[in-house]
Amino acid sequence: MQTSITKGNTMSIYVHERSNLAGQRTGGLLSTLKRVFALRRQRAHLAQLDDHMLADIGITRSQAQEESRAPLWDVPANWRR
Repeated sequence: MQTSITKGNTMSIYVHERSNLAGQRTGGLLSTLKRVFALRRQRAHLAQLDDHMLADIGITRSQAQEESRAPLWDVPANWRR
């Protein structure tokens, strides 16, 4: 799996996962580490957004702070398949 990060106009960050040529997801430690570090960067960027930008993406300052302080092992549910 290859991960690419695209910044939107409001500095929100989206992670896009691409499948390999066979259409299957590739696994392994390196892939997991890439996703974890991407998540860490996204959470750091989220903590830096101002209130206006947070309102644009529909979350409050307290929600952003809570997410940015989440431990690395607290990942989105779709990662735990």
